[in-house]
Amino acid sequence: MARAAAAGRVSPPKLTFPVQLAYLGLPFIELASRMTGNDPLFTRASLHTLQRHRDISGAKAHAELDHRPRPLDDTLRDIYAWFNQHGKLS
Repeated sequence: MARAAAAGRVSPPKLTFPVQLAYLGLPFIELASRMTGNDPLFTRASLHTLQRHRDISGAKAHAELDHRPRPLDDTLRDIYAWFNQHGKLS
């Protein structure tokens, strides 16, 4: 989180919560999304993905496709730039 916050030039979160707590908030997130017409902050599928796919190896992509991921900090900067460019950041 510290690296993502630095890339976005924002303060990192002061508190973190277990993913299970986010599941309890899903009905409220979904209701707020329907009421405002905005995309939800997270969905059941996104929470499931975060829990189930934490340690996926890139060995096969490297061996078969010669995939070489670029540095994380470069990716984070580009993500923030894209979201800013598309009006997704406040």
